[in-house]
Amino acid sequence: MKQVVFLFLFSFAVGFTYAQQNNGIRIGNGNSGKNFNPSVFTESPNQLEISTSDELISGVEIYDESNELIVASDMVSTDEASVDINGLQQGVYFVAIISESGQVQYNTFFKQ
Repeated sequence: MKQVVFLFLFSFAVGFTYAQQNNGIRIGNGNSGKNFNPSVFTESPNQLEISTSDELISGVEIYDESNELIVASDMVSTDEASVDINGLQQGVYFVAIISESGQVQYNTFFKQ
């Protein structure tokens, strides 16, 4: 069930906030009226690069295929973020990028 819920959120969560808490998932409207479409790319095999020209980034969370939170990074609001993924095993990961206003954009990346 948890996996189905996450996939549903992954597919339809544009404009909603997502927070992992001790008791599960909390969803709420986080739309500030601004577009939040960050770009995610890997220039090197050990760094995940995120940039946006819209709203500023305030946090990044990385989940593995079994929905386990692997990396959580709060940051000073910025338009570019770099996350060290050196310790991750090869595979597919989901990344939640959180904006200053609480909007969340979901992306995937493959760690080689």
